[in-house]
Amino acid sequence: MRRTAAVIMALTLMIGLAGCETYCPAIGWSNSVRVDTSAIDGVTDLQFCIDEECSPRADGTQPTGSVATMLRADQDGDDWTLNLDMTAPESVVIRVFAADGTLLGESEHTIEWTPPTGQCGGASTAPPVVLAG
Repeated sequence: MRRTAAVIMALTLMIGLAGCETYCPAIGWSNSVRVDTSAIDGVTDLQFCIDEECSPRADGTQPTGSVATMLRADQDGDDWTLNLDMTAPESVVIRVFAADGTLLGESEHTIEWTPPTGQCGGASTAPPVVLAG
């Protein structure tokens, strides 16, 4: 009886101690930054580039670079969200286009990232980029 009680107690202690460890699932995340294009009239498409890798465009222009398929820009009115996979680049080149494909502007922007807190990591955050007209 004592032996059974000792085994149960030891198992309970081991399970309890195992619960104190932090478990981080092996998953990824996507860093993103919002871009405000409201100061530029007629923006219907946006492309961004990090080094030599560029996102695709709505007109069918294909992405460039080795992992560019993970880069994309999603539109919500005058706001665009740049999806950057798990990278947090220091700068990004943003190109905006009119409906007929005319380049309305191109500019490079420095991004000030705030790293995640906690033991498991996660997405970094950044203030929005506001494009000037």
